[in-house]
Amino acid sequence: MSSFTLAAPAFGSGAAIPDEYTCRGSDISPVLAWSGEPAKTASFALIVDDPDAPAGTWVHWVIWNIPANMQLLPKDVIKSGSLYAVDVKFSLQPGAKRHDLDAAMKGHILGKAEHMGTFRR
Repeated sequence: MSSFTLAAPAFGSGAAIPDEYTCRGSDISPVLAWSGEPAKTASFALIVDDPDAPAGTWVHWVIWNIPANMQLLPKDVIKSGSLYAVDVKFSLQPGAKRHDLDAAMKGHILGKAEHMGTFRR
């Protein structure tokens, strides 16, 4: 599996997430941009989770079938997380959960990119 780049221009990797993108503000997603994905990418899948949540990893979002020709998601679409380049498009039903997406991606991940922000209440 190769790696590629995922960035949220509103905050650096490992930096505090600005209030605008949290429950203290508008709770909207920042712009996400990526580059350097593997050549045979058919689509992207995004998993946004909080591995440090008090009750264990909390999954905020799962998004799949992001077109392979996209390299940017605009503000107010999703939060931040891991982006996967995969060699297929998925036939998951709306409302599918992370475990459904994880199972569908098995054997199809070409590359992975991560961007992490921090938040404290």
